[in-house]
Amino acid sequence: MNLGIKNKRVLISGGSNGIGKELAFQFAKEGCKVTLIARSESKLKKIVKKIGGKRKGHHYYSIDLLPEGNGTYISNKILKELGNHDIIVHSVGGALGVGNPLADYFDWMKVWRFNVGIAIEINNVFVKPLVKKKWGRIVHVSSISAIDGDAKIAYAASKSYLNSYTKGMSKMYSTKNIIFSGVMPGPLLTPGKFWSKQMKSNPNKVKKFIQQHYSIKRFGKANEICPFILLLASQHSSYASGALINLDGGKY
Repeated sequence: MNLGIKNKRVLISGGSNGIGKELAFQFAKEGCKVTLIARSESKLKKIVKKIGGKRKGHHYYSIDLLPEGNGTYISNKILKELGNHDIIVHSVGGALGVGNPLADYFDWMKVWRFNVGIAIEINNVFVKPLVKKKWGRIVHVSSISAIDGDAKIAYAASKSYLNSYTKGMSKMYSTKNIIFSGVMPGPLLTPGKFWSKQMKSNPNKVKKFIQQHYSIKRFGKANEICPFILLLASQHSSYASGALINLDGGKY
């Protein structure tokens, strides 16, 4: 299938690991010009080099997006240096170790910031130019935890908020051909993330949990999630405004 996104500019937050990293390769394969944002400059540099570097129109920006205002700052910098981006994918996120449901309010807000606030800051910069261009695709990587709450509660609640934000923005901008959508993956084995750490500390317990709750009875992989994101980012998603695709390995 021709996705119709050749030469489109793509911005990916959280582009150094997991889904974001895999997306860099898949979008580059489609002929897109990829811009990555993440903390690790060394990881970003390697990825951009592998997909063709600046000569192919690929760039990276190393920054910690967690501090308030950094999403706005780096987005304005990218807009000034590279121009507008046609496709925005938000794959940055996580629980930040906040597992106690009675955690301090500021810990809850830190998790919200990581999973929602960063996306809002970036979108607030890039949506206006997309409206002028009358074409844009914004995809949020949410989580099945937004539905079932089977995770650290602050994380699950923030992803539920992200889903509502996606729905609300889709209603505001779909008539301008700016399509907001999202995917809700189940558990993935991403290096350094929650499930990878759990597998190291208590593999038998984790395997039993996965086999009991997911009909496929295994973890998902980033390359099984990314094709759906590419479809939502393509010319074929014009009727997918507000779509939230469940990719949970058969839990629901």
